[in-house]
This record gives sequence, structure tokens and C-alpha cells, in this order.
Amino acid sequence: MNHDDGDCFTIEGIRAELRRALRHGGRAAHLVEYAPGLVALLCPAQHRGRPPHERALVTEEMIRSAISALGGRADVLAIVLGLAPGTLELTLEERRRRAAAALDILPATFRRDRHEGLLLWDLATEIYRRADDREDAPSPGQAASDGYGGVGSGLADITVRARRVRATMRRLAVMNPQGGRRPDLRRAAGRRTGRAGPAAGPRAIAAAVCPAR
Repeated sequence: MNHDDGDCFTIEGIRAELRRALRHGGRAAHLVEYAPGLVALLCPAQHRGRPPHERALVTEEMIRSAISALGGRADVLAIVLGLAPGTLELTLEERRRRAAAALDILPATFRRDRHEGLLLWDLATEIYRRADDREDAPSPGQAASDGYGGVGSGLADITVRARRVRATMRRLAVMNPQGGRRPDLRRAAGRRTGRAGPAAGPRAIAAAVCPAR
């Protein structure tokens, strides 16, 4: 998936726009009016020619799908974002109280980083991951050409795996912005392939990150 706002399409960028959208909620009609930045960030490039309300509907569906994929306690995000039934007319504070009650904690506790803040990080990460998965999916043209097998099929598989490696490297860079110690992919690849860590080259790393089916 290509994003015109590529410099902002990071986990931090998505989380920042989600936080700005909290007050008025994540329904399409509200996103158009109060969170156009989130719509611009999440709506795929191929939808840019659509009217704003249609792009907002795409954005709302992306948020709903990500919340559903997370499941568990992340379901309260549907309450906080006004997407759950019966929450459309509630203020943000009222939605936070409902979310806190669902988790059996105090509203003030829910607003702390380890609850609402962490849930927003989870949501932003899931949206980012799902966008990368769409980007890695072969186009209809690729799928048709791959049907003949042979060299073309192998090259397409290598291309997809290479994209996944790049996407993984981007996520590692984004999720560790402080420059701390990062996972040693070469050492991990060595463990997966049975080779010594320092000797594991790019192909071993690709196999460890995106094993062939």
C-alpha cells in the first residue's frame, strides 16, 4: 500500500492521529469533520480520488478491523472511540468511564499510559502491520504471471519475502526509537538455520524472518 504521507506513516504517526481523534470518536462522519489527518494517513493511495466521506468510511473500517483482530481487552477501544453500540452520543469522559468499568478499574487508572496509552500503541501497531501485509500481497498481474510457475514464480516469491524483511526492519526501527539494543537478526537467523550467527547472511535472515511456505 502506497501512502502519500509516507514520512508520517509510522506507528508513532498513527498513534498520534488516533489520540487526536479520541475526543470526537472514530466514526466516519466525525473523522471527516474532526480528524482529517487520520483519514489522510490511513486511506490508501488508490482511494485518494474518492470523496472525503468515502475515504473516511475506509478509515473507520480499518480501525474496526484492527480492533477486532486484537481482541481481548483491546475491545474497549471500540467504546473509547465511540464505535461500540450505544456510545455514539457519549462524551469522551463518559466513554472512558464505560471502558474503565469494562476492565473493572477506575476511570483515572484507565487514562494512564499502561492502559489507554498502551492500548493505543497496540491499535496503531496492528493498523501498521495490516497495511504492510496489504503492501506485500501480490498484485493481480503478479498472481496471473505466477500461475505459470518456473523462474517468474520464484522471483515473485523472493520479491514478496524481501518486502516482508524490509517491513520487519522498519517496524523494528520504529518500535525502538530510543536507539537501544535491537534484536540481532543474524544471530536469530543462525539459530533458525543451524548456522553460526555471524555467518548468517541475508538469505538466512530472510528465511528466519519470512520462512518459505
